[in-house]
Amino acid sequence: MSSEIDFLWDLHSAFEFSNSIGNSHHLIPMLQESLVPLMKSLKLKNILVIKRDSSTSELSVIYSIKEYEGITEISEALDWLSSLVKKGTETIDSHLPTRPGDINNSTAIWPLKDFGYLLLYADALNYSESFAKSLSIPLQKLALACKNCELFEELDMERKKFEALFQSSNAVTALIDREGRILDCNERFKILAGDARHLLANMLIEKVDFINSKSEKKLLSKAISEALEKKKKQHLHINSFFNGRNYHFEVSLTPLHFEESNTITVLLEAYDVSRVYELQEDLKRESNLLRTVIEIIPDAVFVKDKEGRRIISNKKDAEFAGAESNDEIIGKTNAEIYPPEHAEVFTSDDYIVLQEGTSVINREHFFINKKGNVYWLQMSKVPLLDENGQVYGLVGISRDISQIKELIRDLKYRADFEMLLVELSASFINSVQGELDEKINKALERVGRFCEADRVYVFQYDEPGKVMSNTHEWCAEGITPEKDNLQMIPADIIPQWHEKLQRLEIIHIPDVQKLPEDWQTVKEILEPQGIQSLVVVPMVVNERLVGFAGFDAVRFKRVWSEEDIKLLRIFGDLLAVSIDRKWTDEKIYRYNSSLEKINNELNRFAYIVSHDLKAPLRAINNLSEWIEEDIGDKLEGETKEQFKLLRGRVRRLENLINGILEYSRVGRIKSRIESFDITKMLSELIERLNIPPQAELKIQKTEMSLYSERAALEKVLGHLIQNGIKYNDKEIPVIEVSWLDHGKEIEFIVKDNGEGIHPDFHEKIFLMFQTLKARDEVESTGVGLAIVKKIIEDKGGRIWLESTPGVGSTFHFIWPKYEKKETLLNV
Repeated sequence: MSSEIDFLWDLHSAFEFSNSIGNSHHLIPMLQESLVPLMKSLKLKNILVIKRDSSTSELSVIYSIKEYEGITEISEALDWLSSLVKKGTETIDSHLPTRPGDINNSTAIWPLKDFGYLLLYADALNYSESFAKSLSIPLQKLALACKNCELFEELDMERKKFEALFQSSNAVTALIDREGRILDCNERFKILAGDARHLLANMLIEKVDFINSKSEKKLLSKAISEALEKKKKQHLHINSFFNGRNYHFEVSLTPLHFEESNTITVLLEAYDVSRVYELQEDLKRESNLLRTVIEIIPDAVFVKDKEGRRIISNKKDAEFAGAESNDEIIGKTNAEIYPPEHAEVFTSDDYIVLQEGTSVINREHFFINKKGNVYWLQMSKVPLLDENGQVYGLVGISRDISQIKELIRDLKYRADFEMLLVELSASFINSVQGELDEKINKALERVGRFCEADRVYVFQYDEPGKVMSNTHEWCAEGITPEKDNLQMIPADIIPQWHEKLQRLEIIHIPDVQKLPEDWQTVKEILEPQGIQSLVVVPMVVNERLVGFAGFDAVRFKRVWSEEDIKLLRIFGDLLAVSIDRKWTDEKIYRYNSSLEKINNELNRFAYIVSHDLKAPLRAINNLSEWIEEDIGDKLEGETKEQFKLLRGRVRRLENLINGILEYSRVGRIKSRIESFDITKMLSELIERLNIPPQAELKIQKTEMSLYSERAALEKVLGHLIQNGIKYNDKEIPVIEVSWLDHGKEIEFIVKDNGEGIHPDFHEKIFLMFQTLKARDEVESTGVGLAIVKKIIEDKGGRIWLESTPGVGSTFHFIWPKYEKKETLLNV
C-alpha cells in the first residue's frame, strides 16, 4: 500500500509542477523571477498580476513589481477590466489581449488562462503583431506556472500541517508494575483517561477506560506478563472504541529492571495510529474514486513509464486503441498497440516528452485503429518528474474531436454553398435578355460539381401545369444526358411524384431500388436513366408550382443530409425566380413589340387624319374663298352669312382634328426630361402666350427646381392659364399661379376670377368634346381639358377643381418633382 501512495503522490506532484517557468515553486518568488527580467527587456515601468477568483470572479492584484497606487492609467485599466469581467467570459475573450489605445496608450492587458490577467504599464506602449503572437505562448506557460505554484503552496501547507501533527503527537506512555498497576504516565495518557485521571495512581491498567474491550484487556495483560517473564520487548495492536470513536494503538512493552529497588516494570508506549488507519481507508476510497473518475471521463487517459509502456489506462483509451479491455494494452508500447504509421507518430511525441521533458499540447492526429475505426484525436502529453526533476514517465489525455472536425467541415461547406448561391443570384440579377438560359445551365454545372451530383436538371410546367419538359440539364463526365428524351411529358403520368410537388414538398429518394410498390411507376422511369438516388425540389413563384429542379446520383447511392436539401431548396427558389423573370422579360418584350406596332399604326392613322382629312377641309375653305371672290358683289344677306359660317365650321373641324391628334400623342411621344426652375419656366411661357393686355397674372416667386418633361408641364399650365382668360366675364381677368412642395411631388394651383363652374360639371369638363357653352357662342373644341387630364395622369398625378359660380375657379394638379427616365424595367 505504501508504494502506491508514494506513486500517486509523485504523479500528482509532477503533473502540477511540469509547466513551471520559474525556478521557485512559490508564487511570488516565481513571479518575481519571471517578470522582473521581462519588465527590463521590454523597458516597462511596471507589471501587475491580477488574480480572478474562480467562484466569485472577484479581481485582486496579487503581485506588482513596483507601487501602482495613484497611477491614473493603471487605475483606469483595472476599472475597465473589472467592468468587462462582470459582462461574462465571452465578452472578455473577445476583448483580450488589448492593444495599446484600447484602454489608454500606457497599458495593455493579457489573459492568463484559468488564473487571471497580466497588466503591462509603460509611458507609451507600442508593439507589433509578431510580438503579440510571440508573447502569447510564454504567457500561457506563465498561467500554468501560477496555477502550479498555487497548488504547490496549498500542498506544502497541508504537508506542514501533517508534519506538525505527527511531530507534536507523543506516545501514550505509562509505567506498569508486575501486578499491572500504573506507576506513572504522561500527559497524553492522562488526557485519554479523561475524568479518571486523578485515580490513575496504582490503578490496574485493565481498568483504564480507553481500553474497554475485554479481549483487548486480556491481550494487554498477557503481553505484559510475557514481557516480564521473558524480559523481552513485546508488540501488539489494540483496537478500542472510546468517546464515540474507534481507536487504533500500536503498543510496545519494554521490560525495565530497576537495580536499586530490584524491581521489574514494564514501559508501555502506545502510539495512536487511528489516523493512519483512517487515512488508509480514505486512500482506498479515493483510489477507487480516482479510478471511477478516470473511467467515466469521456476522454482517453493514460500514463506511461520511461520506456513508453502503458502503466495506467482507462476504457476510452482501450477503445481508441481498438482493444477489448485495458489489460490488452497495459505494459505495451505504441508499436505493440497501434498500426505502424500511427505508432511512429505517437512515439515521436513520446520522445519529445520523455527525453526532452517538453509537453506536447493539443496535437491533432488523424487516426485509424486496428479495427478500422476512424478518429480525429486531440492529444496532450506532459512529463512526470521525480523529486530531483528527472522525467520518469508521462501522463496523457486524448480527446475525440471527430464531430468538431465534421462540424467545421459542414460549416465551411454551407458557407461555400451559400456564397455560391449569392454569386449565382448576382449573376442572374445582372443578366440581360437572352443570357438567362446560358446562365442557368452554368449555374446547374457549378452547383452539380460543388455538391458532387451526377446530373442536375430543370423541368418546367406549361401554363396550365398539365405538361412538363426538361428545359435545362448538366451532366458530369461519363453521365448520359436525358434532356431530349424528356419533353412534353404529361404531369399525371407519375401521380405520386406530381401530387407531392403540388403540395410543394421535396422528393428525396436515397435508394431507387427500395421504392415502395405504389411508387413502381416512378421506379420504372428512373431505372433506365441509371439513377440510384435523387433529390427533387419544387420551384415555386408566388405559391405557384412552375417546375422542379432535380439532382441525380448515378454512379453510387447517396443520402442527402437535411442541410444539403435546405440549400438545394434555396437554389430551386433562385432558379424559380430567375425563370419567372425570364418569362416576364419575354412578356415585356412581346408587349413592347405590340406597343411599338400599335404606335406605328397610330402614327399612320395620325398621318391619314392630318393629311387625308385635313386636305379636303382646306380645299373646301379655299373653294369657298374663290367663289366669294368671284361673285362677292352678288352675295348678300343670308347667303353671305352662310359662306362665313361655312368657313368657320371648316376651321372648327380642323381645330377639332388637331385636338384629337394632340390627345392621341399624349403618353406616346415624349419630350426631353430636364432640370428647370418653375418661376423661370412660367416667365418664358407667358411671353409666348397671347395674353390680352388687360389681363393680370400673379406668379409665385418662390424658387423651386424640377427634373421633369418641361414641354408637357408648359402645355398643362398654358391650357389652364388661357382657359382662365378665355372663359372670364370680368373686365380685368386675374390669373394666379402658385405651388406647394409635398416632398416627392408638387401641387400646382391655377386660380382665376372668371365665371366659375357649377359642381355638376366639375368632372364632365375633363371629358372629350365637353363644353359649357355652345360652340357658336364661344369657339371651342372641348378637347383642351381632356388633354390636360391625360398628360397629368400619364405622370402619375391627378387634377381636381374647386369652383364657385360667379366667383371663379381653382384648378389643382399633382406633378412629380423628379421624373425617372423610361427604361425596360419601368415602362
